[in-house]
Amino acid sequence: NAGRRDAQRRDTLPVFFHSCNYSGPFTDAAIRLMARFPLVTVEKGQGVKDPSDDRPAEDKIIDELRRVKQVNANVSTVFYFNSVLDWPFYRLHQTF
Repeated sequence: NAGRRDAQRRDTLPVFFHSCNYSGPFTDAAIRLMARFPLVTVEKGQGVKDPSDDRPAEDKIIDELRRVKQVNANVSTVFYFNSVLDWPFYRLHQTF
């Protein structure tokens, strides 16, 4: 698998994707770009400014990571959960 071999190279700097789109879901083009990285994380602010989607950020983050995996199943995706601060757009905020 070429994607897996490239992810294990040691002769280049390791790179990954870490970001979010405050305004809503990533575009399909952005998802394809993200799927080129060996590791992808989606930041806590994913979709928090999207007036059409009032779900907690955790649900939106998981949706975006699933989209990346649909394009490239070899990408490692990490659910980055910042629990240091009480973010009002997290389900954790509503629960505790």
